[in-house]
Amino acid sequence: MKKGVIGCILSCPLLTAGAFGNSWLKDAVFYEVFVRSYYDSNADGIGDLKGLEMKLDYIKQLGANALWLMPIFKSPSYHGYDTVDYYQVNEDYGTMEDFDSLLAAANERGIRIILDLVVNHTSSEHPWFQKSVENIPPYNHWYIWEKTRPRGKQSVYGKSKPVEGGGWRYNDKRKQFYYAHFSKKMPDLNLRNAAVRREVKKIAKFWLDKGIAGFRLDAAKLIIEEGPGKMRANTPATIQWWVEFSQYVKSLNPQAILIGEVWAEHSQISKYYAKGKGLDICFDFPFQSNTLNTVGSGIVKSFIDMVATKKKLPAPLSFYAPFLANHDQDRYMTSLDNDFVKARMAAIILLTAPGTPFIYYGEEIGMYHPTKKADHLLIRTPMQWDQTEVTAGFTRSSTPWQKINDNKTPYNVRHQQRSPDSLLKLYQKLIRLRLEHPELRYGDYKFHSVGKNVLAYERVYEKSRVLVLINPSGKEQTIRSQRISGSYRNLLDGKTIEITHKYVMLAGAHYLLEPMEE
Repeated sequence: MKKGVIGCILSCPLLTAGAFGNSWLKDAVFYEVFVRSYYDSNADGIGDLKGLEMKLDYIKQLGANALWLMPIFKSPSYHGYDTVDYYQVNEDYGTMEDFDSLLAAANERGIRIILDLVVNHTSSEHPWFQKSVENIPPYNHWYIWEKTRPRGKQSVYGKSKPVEGGGWRYNDKRKQFYYAHFSKKMPDLNLRNAAVRREVKKIAKFWLDKGIAGFRLDAAKLIIEEGPGKMRANTPATIQWWVEFSQYVKSLNPQAILIGEVWAEHSQISKYYAKGKGLDICFDFPFQSNTLNTVGSGIVKSFIDMVATKKKLPAPLSFYAPFLANHDQDRYMTSLDNDFVKARMAAIILLTAPGTPFIYYGEEIGMYHPTKKADHLLIRTPMQWDQTEVTAGFTRSSTPWQKINDNKTPYNVRHQQRSPDSLLKLYQKLIRLRLEHPELRYGDYKFHSVGKNVLAYERVYEKSRVLVLINPSGKEQTIRSQRISGSYRNLLDGKTIEITHKYVMLAGAHYLLEPMEE
């Protein structure tokens, strides 16, 4: 693949994220929603924008104050990650008026909304691509075309190993190869082209003018490839583009935020910080895998080492957005074998971590699917509002768009709202505590060695601190550290706990401790 020249660079001075006043991110708790699966307002079996608006009070009661909507633009697929019109709402979800109503209702409740923006590629049905196939200017250069298939092994979505010429698809009509990493139906846009870059900025302005709070950037690491192998992802040109795009977005709205999907190790993710001039935050994929491994295996070392690695990198800890699952990964309850104790420990780690936490819809009630490494459809099934057979309270239709997973008690909202010790109630409490205690949002992340396979860390801010103790080992553990000895109030149940030099933690015990006033 030929190297391209980076497009126009803004002549104004580059400002850091902190200069824009987007500190609201540190006070945010995001909730990821697949509109198609959240709530159906018109009994057609498909979730819609009006249905989501009807459930905003539930989201507010959960404590989330920001929403990430998976793609809502016009698309031929159920998931929406292949757009045919960036300026229209998917007809399955409603109208632009429905979106405006949702946005207004969310704002009334203090809930911000960000949208999934997919600009790495479009649908092959997009008029731009159809004109590009016809070689019609200026669209003939809006996608990446070559007369012959470029050589070199390259990773392709869905393939376990790189393949020769991977990602290049032949078009019979134009009689050339176009590049499409994910699918032949998802041709990659040519972000080297200044006209394409201007159009992406125009799309951003259209939605920001409506009042959204920013964008989640799909496949952010793949925007500008510079060759096969390692030069496919996380290239300097890709990072420079996001710096350019960030500066443009901030010029429109200084408080708008950009969240990157950079599925990589911290050493790669941190590059998108770009000395504070790049993306606002990126999803913390290593946090996700290490958290589930820690509570699943009972071994805490990998988690502690992971945090130590992050601290050595140029981006601050707040740049990495923690999460436990999303629409592309197994639900965390499935990963943890439906163990509610492990789920509770994972939730505590998530909601006491630095950075802006993200919750995937249904996570708060322990939604799961029956097999690991599941098809994406099983990960994105309708929300389970009650234990009604077939529909789970998601729709008045007799046939939801996708079959419901297990919604029997306790895996539904209605039951868990009535149960004081439910996972849902724990999520509500943890979010409330996070928003009440600045230590949990702004504080330092200090780990203590207290014994084998006990996770012990403090969040310290100014003169306040909160101590987190978790025993995922599956057996009793004795704490051997005088540094944390003292009297504490457990914020989870209000009880007083005296931590001594040889305090015994039961298997699965988890505490959120505030020192008692002396």
